[in-house]
Amino acid sequence: MKLGTRTAQFGLLTLCVVITILAYRAVDRVAWRDTERTFVTLTSDTVDSINTRFTAFRRHLDGLAGLFNASETVTRDDMVHYVDATIAADTSLHGLNGLGFIQQIGRPDLPAFLAEVESLGVTGFRVHPDAGTDTLYLVKYIEPVQLNPDVPGLDMAAEDAYRTTLEEARDSGLARLSPPVPLEIDGNTRTAFIFVRPVFRTDAPVGTVEERRAALRGWAYAPIFVDAALANLTASQGKLFTMSARAQADAAPYFPSVDAAQADAADALFGRRSALNLHGLPIVMEWASTEQLNDRYSQISAIVVLVGGTLLTGVFGYLLRTISRREEEVSRQVARKTSDLISSEEENRSIVENAVAGILTLDPHGYILSCNKATLTMLGRKEAEIVGRPAGQAFPGIELDEPMQRLSWRRSGSGRRRHFDVRASAWTSANGSRRTTLIIRDVTEEMRMIEEVENTERRWDLALRGAQIGVFNIDLSTGRSEVTDSWKRLMNLPVDEDGLDYQKIFQSRIHPDDADALAQADAACIRGETERAISQYRMHFEGEGWRWMMSNAAVVEMDGPDRGKYLIGAQTDVTDQVLVQEKIRENEERLRLVFSYAPVGNAVLLPDGRFSAVNDAFCEMLGFGEVDLTENRKLRDILARDDLIDILKQIERVKQAGGHSVEAEREFTRRDGSRFWGLTSVSWTPDKQTQDDIYIVQVNDITEIKNLERMKSEFIATVSHELRTPLTSIRGALALLENALGDSLKGSGHRLLDIAQSNSDRLIALVNDILDMERIGSGQLEFHFESEDVAEFLEEVSHQMLPYADGLGIRLEFDIPEDTGAIWIDRTRAAQVFSNLISNACKFSQRDSVVRIEARAGDTMTTFRVIDSGRGIPDTFRANIFKPFSQADSTDTREKGGTGLGLSIVKQIVERMGGTVDYESVLGKGTTFLFTVPQEEPKAERRNDGMSMAVGQS
Repeated sequence: MKLGTRTAQFGLLTLCVVITILAYRAVDRVAWRDTERTFVTLTSDTVDSINTRFTAFRRHLDGLAGLFNASETVTRDDMVHYVDATIAADTSLHGLNGLGFIQQIGRPDLPAFLAEVESLGVTGFRVHPDAGTDTLYLVKYIEPVQLNPDVPGLDMAAEDAYRTTLEEARDSGLARLSPPVPLEIDGNTRTAFIFVRPVFRTDAPVGTVEERRAALRGWAYAPIFVDAALANLTASQGKLFTMSARAQADAAPYFPSVDAAQADAADALFGRRSALNLHGLPIVMEWASTEQLNDRYSQISAIVVLVGGTLLTGVFGYLLRTISRREEEVSRQVARKTSDLISSEEENRSIVENAVAGILTLDPHGYILSCNKATLTMLGRKEAEIVGRPAGQAFPGIELDEPMQRLSWRRSGSGRRRHFDVRASAWTSANGSRRTTLIIRDVTEEMRMIEEVENTERRWDLALRGAQIGVFNIDLSTGRSEVTDSWKRLMNLPVDEDGLDYQKIFQSRIHPDDADALAQADAACIRGETERAISQYRMHFEGEGWRWMMSNAAVVEMDGPDRGKYLIGAQTDVTDQVLVQEKIRENEERLRLVFSYAPVGNAVLLPDGRFSAVNDAFCEMLGFGEVDLTENRKLRDILARDDLIDILKQIERVKQAGGHSVEAEREFTRRDGSRFWGLTSVSWTPDKQTQDDIYIVQVNDITEIKNLERMKSEFIATVSHELRTPLTSIRGALALLENALGDSLKGSGHRLLDIAQSNSDRLIALVNDILDMERIGSGQLEFHFESEDVAEFLEEVSHQMLPYADGLGIRLEFDIPEDTGAIWIDRTRAAQVFSNLISNACKFSQRDSVVRIEARAGDTMTTFRVIDSGRGIPDTFRANIFKPFSQADSTDTREKGGTGLGLSIVKQIVERMGGTVDYESVLGKGTTFLFTVPQEEPKAERRNDGMSMAVGQS
């Protein structure tokens, strides 16, 4: 009996233990699943909130794109009004830092774009940073600009992630979200992405990538801070779970955490991962339960185990299982109801609080019980100023019995009157109280836009009338036409008469030779084979004869796969344009005849040196046929390589100086190998299609002239040589005579001896100048270029010229900044330039005056100035001042001395050194001669846009 009792007790105890364990496991499993379902429900709500939040962002981008589609020109004031009317009162846009517009600009178009931005009211606009790209993606507008002070002018091309997102949105035509990019703001690092939507021209096709690129106006965009955009998604975020996001499962996170306090994922009992595609941005969301949610599971399990361990019996085991099942079902229903209730409450609260329209609740007596933030924004008041007060005080003139009404009032603190639509709706609360809901919508901008559309339509009608453009609409099913008054005026028809068959009138007046082409163009467009039907034709007008018309039409609605329903287009009178084109063709033919039959050799060269066109005189000079020159020859085939390189260098120098033509004497090679001299003039002009320069060459045969010049040069050289020898002897004899006689000569003897020496010096200087002029003109004067320090070179010049200046009582002053550097010159020839200019300045200055020499370094050239305070040069002499044997006053030759060759020699030396020379003068106040020389050796690099390729091998 004892054994049986013990056995029964042991068995009962064993049964209790077994049941306890089973109950623990069952309750544990129920608690785990219940907590897990709670976790999944809560995290799923965050996904819905993310989608809802970004849908709101997208809605505002669409609205901004609509603003740009509605107007050809959007000013900064338009942007400010739009942002004030939309996002300013929308509290659901967490993380949205404004709305803006990005425009794609080619670097050559940047100056015009900056001028446009300034004209549209944008101040403080600067392009930054300089990414060095040919195409810039510049932020044209951003509002509120107070939150984004450094964003106007930002080049999005500097950030690869932003640039790639902009280009994907443009090419796809869809809104795109960029990957997050870390930014430094006030010393703190915040991660942000941009949400962009492309804006295309409404009148351009966008069916393909190429069409979308061509039609692009820019991008509506919104900068969004990640930490704010993904924060406060639900009330449980950061309390019951944490959240992070990555590009993919094994990638580094876009941002370490979007919660203020990140729990250690290793301690989380529950975790979840879900992949999202958020407007083109792949995101892997990861959630982990927090300690607070973990505790819910632990406490439930402990209580269930404790209760199960103390109450477990054989009888209660079955009841415990039943209770557990019922608890599971109850928990499931409670969780579902609770989730539904929370979602409904959050949804209603979000709708009311984030609504753009104002929403108020009134009691049965018309007193305001509550209002949302949009209402306070509309009224410009605080909540305490309107809640608890009659609705009539806040909204003067409101009638609560009227379901729909329009009111207008001035917002507090603003003198501008705004217009509102008010909708009243009565309802009964759960406790039977009567309530009235007012929904107030600001329609000021809508009314303004409607008024602008009406004004635009009026302006469009006036523009059509002024431009003489007639608009027509043909119903293709009936053949009847509807036309505008401007079309009637264009066709000389009465404007006030309706009911005419305009299509019949149109067909009866078309020229028979043009009718078929017009019909074929319209038929191809109607069948959908072409996008537009563009035709030019003649129409008969009574008393005027035939006039040229042009129509441009398109099918706007299809009545089947290959049949249009309506053909709408515009018709204009192009008679004047046709006559102008005929005149242009006549002028072109006349120019072609002048080119072909001119007695001077003419040729047109392409940038690579090939002949594009030649005339008969050019072919006759060279002995080549026209086809042979244009198809088989280049400039290098008829001109020596050294001469060609010299011409190219001369062209390069003149282009840099802003000139458009050069002239030189060059020796050409005929087909038979013989050579002749030609006075060669080369001018250039840009080709409108390729933007490369094309070159017009004119050649005059001057072989006989060159022979005469050669004979003249030989004569001058012989005469000058024959003169220099006796002159040198005379000068030496006079010097010996002066030394030998010394003081024995009387005053008159000294004077005669001085006159003889002075005149011999002048004759020697004249002969030297004539020889220099001849050598320069014949190209025999050699130049030896080296890099010279400006300060050292001018110090040597001062030593040479000081005795001469002191003899005339003139003081020389030199102004040479320390950073002047070096120049590329022939030292001897440059010294000759300074000698001529300084000696002239001293000769024509008053005694005890100053001659000033200045040097200033530019980007590639150094400029020298020789400044005197003499009597100046009259403007009438400007054209002759650099010509040989020229003097402003014929008496100067006798009074001051000189040959009149000095300035001519100066001009030719300076130009041979690659510079230019000029002067400035004011009568009675003085003259400044200025000339430039290169700072370094000119590079012999070939130009891609010039004739440099003509120098290459055959």
